[in-house]
Formats: sequence, C-alpha cells, structure tokens
Amino acid sequence: MNPPSRLFFSPVGPAAAAALRAYVHAVQGTDPLAPVTVVGPSTYANLSLRRELGRAGFANVGFMALPRLADLLGGPLLAARGRRPLAPIIESRALRQAVSQTPGPLNQNGYHPATHQTLKRAIRDLAQLAPEQKAAWQRGGSELSRQTLQIDAAFRELTKDYYNQSDDLAGAAAEAVRQDSRGNALTDLGFILFFQLRRVTPGQRELIEALAAADRCAIFLPLVGDPDADKPAQELAAQLANALGKAETAPAAPEDEKASAAAAAPPATRLLIAQDAAQEIRWVIRSLFRQLAAGVPLRRLAILYRQAFPYGALIPEELALAGLPMAGPDPAPLSQTAAGRALTGLLDLAQGIREGNGRELPREEVAAWLTSCPLRFPGGLPQDFNPSQWDSLSKRAGIIRGLTQWQDKLRRFAVDRRRDAARWAAQTEVSDAKADLMAAESHAADQLAAFITGLAAALTPPAEGSSWTIFSQWAGAILERYGPPPAALSDAELENLNRIREMISSLAELDPLESGGGIDFAVFRQTLEEHLTATPGHLGAMGQGVFVGPVSAAAGMAFDAVHLVGLVEGAFPPPLRESPLLPESETPAAAGTDWRPSRAERLAEERHNFLTALAAAETLQTLSYPIA
Repeated sequence: MNPPSRLFFSPVGPAAAAALRAYVHAVQGTDPLAPVTVVGPSTYANLSLRRELGRAGFANVGFMALPRLADLLGGPLLAARGRRPLAPIIESRALRQAVSQTPGPLNQNGYHPATHQTLKRAIRDLAQLAPEQKAAWQRGGSELSRQTLQIDAAFRELTKDYYNQSDDLAGAAAEAVRQDSRGNALTDLGFILFFQLRRVTPGQRELIEALAAADRCAIFLPLVGDPDADKPAQELAAQLANALGKAETAPAAPEDEKASAAAAAPPATRLLIAQDAAQEIRWVIRSLFRQLAAGVPLRRLAILYRQAFPYGALIPEELALAGLPMAGPDPAPLSQTAAGRALTGLLDLAQGIREGNGRELPREEVAAWLTSCPLRFPGGLPQDFNPSQWDSLSKRAGIIRGLTQWQDKLRRFAVDRRRDAARWAAQTEVSDAKADLMAAESHAADQLAAFITGLAAALTPPAEGSSWTIFSQWAGAILERYGPPPAALSDAELENLNRIREMISSLAELDPLESGGGIDFAVFRQTLEEHLTATPGHLGAMGQGVFVGPVSAAAGMAFDAVHLVGLVEGAFPPPLRESPLLPESETPAAAGTDWRPSRAERLAEERHNFLTALAAAETLQTLSYPIA
C-alpha cells in the first residue's frame, strides 16, 4: 500500500538526493519492485539522480520531467477529444494571424521579431488567467494591454482545436487522474515523487492536488537557507497544504562515510578575476585538468553560466581545443548546424532568384554557401569536387551576379582553358602538369555551370499565394537535393538534420490557419527562419564529459567541482524588465497578483539558482569575474 501523500522541505545538494533515495526505499517497503516515478526539475537532473540513486541500488524507478508526466496522463484524453498539441510553429503563425485581425498599434509592428516574441510571452502568461481576470484587464488596463487581450481572444479562437504544453495538458492530466485514480492511467507510474519542485502553473497545481487526493504523490521542496530565495518554496508549500498537509523536514538518510565526510568538510571556495572571458575560461580549463589529475571523473565537473553570450559558444570552443568532452544543453541555434547553414544559404539564394532582374545568385553569396557546409551534388558527388576551386575560378571568370553571367562567363572560361591546355600540350618542352591543370579547370568550369543552372531552377520559389504545403514540399526538396549528405554527418548533426526535416514538414499543418488561402515567399521564409533559432537539444552524452550549462540547470545535480563564470555586476543576474504589454505596475486589482512571478519573485528565483549551483559542489566552488 502506498504511504500517504506528504510535503517536505529538503536542503539542496547531495543531502537532498540521499533523502530522496531513503524515501524511495520507504515507498517500496517490502516490495522492491513496486513502481515509483521521480519527477525531477530537468532531464539532466533526472540522469544525475538516476546515477546517485543507483549507488545504493534500486529497481522499477522511473525518472521524468513534469511536462512528460502531464503528457502521459493527459495526452490520451485530449487526443480522444480531437485536440492536438500546439506546436511552436502553429503557435507563432496563429499569433501573427491574430495580430493581423486586431486593429491598433500592435497591428503595424506585430511582425517585428522583438515585438512578436514579447507578444508570445504575454499570450503564454494570459493562458493562466481566468476569464474574469482577463475582463478586469480589459476594463482597467492601458491601450496596449487591452489590445493584447483582444489579440489573445483571437489567438484562442484560432487555436481552439489545439492544447498548450503547460496548463491545458496538466489540467487534462488532473482530470484523467480523477476519473481513473486507481486504474490503468497510473499503474505503470506507481507512486510519484516530485523532487526539487519550486514553481508550478495553476494547471500543474491541479494535477498535484488530484494525485494527492488519490494518495499517489509526495513533494520535496528545495531550501537554500536564504529567506528571500526560499520564499517562493514557502509560499508553494502554503498553497499545497490543504492537499498534502503541513510541510515537514525531509526524512534524513542513513549516514554513510561519504555523507559524514562531506558534512565535516564543506567545499573550498576560490575567486578568480580574469582580464576577459576567454582568459577566464582558459583558467577554468586548467583547473579542470588539475581535478582530473587528482582522480575526479569528467562527469563530476561542471561549468555554469548565466549569460548565453559569450559563454554559450566560448566554453564549448575552448573545451574542444583542450580535447575535453562535454555534455549539457546546446545553446547554438539550429540555423548554425550543418543542415541549418545549408538551408538558410539556400533561402538567401532563393530570395535573389525570386527578385530576379539580374540580381540573382551573387557570386560572393554562392561561394560563401558552397564553402560553409557539406552539400550534395545532384546525380552524385564527383570525386574531384572542390568548392574552394569553384570559388577561385568563378572569381577569375569575372562573375558578379545573375544566371546569365554564370552561364556565359563560365562557358567562355571553359573554352579558353581547353584552348590553352591544347596549346601547352603541343609544346613538348613544357611539363604535362600545366596542360593537365588547365584541362581540370575547364572541366570544373563546366561542372559549376551545370550545377548553377540546376540550382537556379530548383531554387525558384512557388508562386505567390501558394499553400503552406506547397512551400513546405519545395523547401524539403531543395534541402534533400543540396543539403548535407547524411553519411557525411556526425550522429549529433544527423539528429539536427532530422529535426529540420520534421520542422519543414510541420509547416504544412499551417494551411487551416490561412483565411486568405495562401502565403508569399517572405512569410514562409520568416516563419521558417524564426524556428531555426530554436536550440537543437544537447551537447555530448550525459555522464561522459564536463557538464556545461546555465546556472538553473544545476538544480537536482551533484558534482565534485562547480565553476561559475561570468559573475559580472549587472549581468549576473541580468536586469529584470517588465512586460511592456502587461506591466506588473498596471495590473488591475481585480486581476489578482499571483498568476505570474513578480519582480521580487524573479529576483528570488535568480538567487535561488545561484545558491543551488553552489550547493551542487561537494569539494570545490570557483567564482570567476571577467573585468573586460
């Protein structure tokens, strides 16, 4: 029989994982095969927890994130009602459609990328408001907030057949639990332990309360020992008290030698002041090598940052130069992958072909695309293919832009090279190598002319007013025709290629949103490139390299040494800004104040992340400050 649902406060760091391990054994009791599901703060934390719990041994314990749990429980219910997931591409297009239907200042500026992202955040915030709270905003808000509410209403109508991945899904999961609290929906999941839970949406709280009513869950709320940083967890405990009872201190794990040593010897702290970020990371890498020489495994080392720029790219680059493998979230967008570079280059060239008037296929753009990524050659890649040679000979042929120039000047260049090759070959006192070089250049010019002619035909976009399906098929075809060959890609890059393929295919789902019946190339390109800014996933294999990620990713994880970089005043934490559309200072009293984090709560969360990252280190904490 499952124990009653409980609510606990637990310290962050290694002691929290030990307390979780002890509670898992208590839940399983005399049946070590009883199913238990741990819902951790992130995928990376779940992998780390699996390893920590595995030291003492466990069986039939699953690990997942809260959105995945909601999907397992609520997804089938929503699918049975004919509703589909609101994919990011559908969300963005529906929002742009809603903006175009709503008169006001945002109607003229809604297509600007920054405005669109601000609107998207506001619409996601409004998803947590009840109708009466939205009505209060309509009555008491500013002109921008009232128009935002009107856009929200139009957006909800356009997406009524879809569900979002947060509250809609969690609410359906709660309903599924209430309908079948003891049946098949929860049989495989067993007892559910929410670990290091800090903030939940209204729908997620409803799911937790439904599980609590069925005696199916316990929750571990993290405390870092700072009153301000711990306030959100204290408030969440008060909100869940009716369902789970008063929060208690997490049960202590049986002490072992390692835990006793950790308690007796707190981690050492070092401070580094570097000239710039590059020097800072090189110093950190030297520290990593010292840790490795002392016998610390790579998976027990971490570099954490708050600002994606420059650290998101700088740290992986420097670790790669040092020959150190890494693991963690990949901050680079899909547009910077091999397939992404190939596709964005193709779209740039297609833009010029669409405009025509001799401005198509600029030589410098074609050469940059040819040399920036692996590509396919229609009909098979010739063994003597050399993109650098194509760049050189197109420059020597005098090409600037325009399909006619490419065809005519390359043809003349090839003819001249063949004539020169024949003349040099007739001179017996001259090396055959000279004639062979000229013949090879003539052959390459013919190859390039044929390639450019086929490229121009393939990149001609569909007619204006075509459907999303037609544009999607066209983009998929040019990527398959000219994009990187799968055999030339690493496993990670192959995954990125498949993500981009799926993204292109999903654009066909936007056709029902088009009231006008079709789109133009500019809209298609803007939508596709917007979603190529998404990050592809992860770097390396978790547990086989130095963990690299944002400070917030350290929740629920444990390391021997943690290096926090970029601790610059004013950037760590970064300045917090109000939404210009739904400013906190203008929130009508009737709309309530607990539906989104306040500025003070966001500052508390930043401090909580920082202190949690420090607590993740068992032996060494390094804080570094670049001064330039």
